[in-house]
Amino acid sequence: KNKILNSNNYDGLIVISTENSDINSIVNKFTSRNKPVITLTTDLSRTNRQAYVGSDQVAAGSTAAKLLTSLIKNKKGPILMIISQPFICQQERELGFKKILRYDYPKIQIKETIQTTDTSEESYKHVKKYIKNNGPPLGIYNITGGNLGVANAIKDMKVNDISFVGHELNQNTLMLLNSDRMDYVIAHDVRYELKKAVQLIEDFYKNEILENITSNIMIFNKYNCPKF
Repeated sequence: KNKILNSNNYDGLIVISTENSDINSIVNKFTSRNKPVITLTTDLSRTNRQAYVGSDQVAAGSTAAKLLTSLIKNKKGPILMIISQPFICQQERELGFKKILRYDYPKIQIKETIQTTDTSEESYKHVKKYIKNNGPPLGIYNITGGNLGVANAIKDMKVNDISFVGHELNQNTLMLLNSDRMDYVIAHDVRYELKKAVQLIEDFYKNEILENITSNIMIFNKYNCPKF
């Protein structure tokens, strides 16, 4: 913390973080010394950061709702939504997801399980417990991390026909897509976002006006996965 607050060490900060009083204080003190802060993937809207670079997370949540409902079609039953809410992007995804289901699919029930660490271990524990106590849901929407834990819980509980949508394309989700253990992954162009974040810091020192940059929402299934 003290090292970061010594703004002489840095030309700018690119930040991916939960929003809390400590982080907000660091960002505001850094910007007060006329140094730029760019938030990446998830915003820090209650700070003086100069710009946000990333997807429209409300739209990403709405996209997840559209994908999941297209998979379950006219079946009746609950959808399990896994949340943690330490990041603003997750709160925005939840908002977008619930908005679509509330207005377009009012007969679908949303059940929630809340984890705290965004890990596969915790996702596994919560999903397994939910299925044991309530039976399998029609679908699962994982707003947080830990997609591998979700898939392993479904496998170990020996339940079929659970549609599964989550976020972030990585080695784990790529494997899950290719093995039919996950239906869709909603992703974003990380390289593009990093490039734009660095460019915004450069623009700051050219005295240019900085504005938020919205990146495209990307949808992957087993048939269009890129190679890492």
